[in-house]
Amino acid sequence: FWPHQMAYCHAIQASRRQGRWDVSLSLVASCEEQGLVPDTPMLNLAIGSCGYGREWERAIALLSEFPLRRLQCSDYSYNAAFGALGSSRQR
Repeated sequence: FWPHQMAYCHAIQASRRQGRWDVSLSLVASCEEQGLVPDTPMLNLAIGSCGYGREWERAIALLSEFPLRRLQCSDYSYNAAFGALGSSRQR
């Protein structure tokens, strides 16, 4: 991690805890606007944030971006996305 990427990751984690999946996605966009490249851990956190907010469609959309970004999905990537699907059924 670069220091700036770590700061974004911490901010995404904080927004997840507050149930603000929208802020998590805004942070990923802001990272890109700053010329930083979101990496697998950062996108995993954003997927988890979407899952926590029961936004499974957005979580799956982020997961589908991994190949486009030339990133490797991790087990956490898939688990976070599957968790988002599961949480959406608990409404």
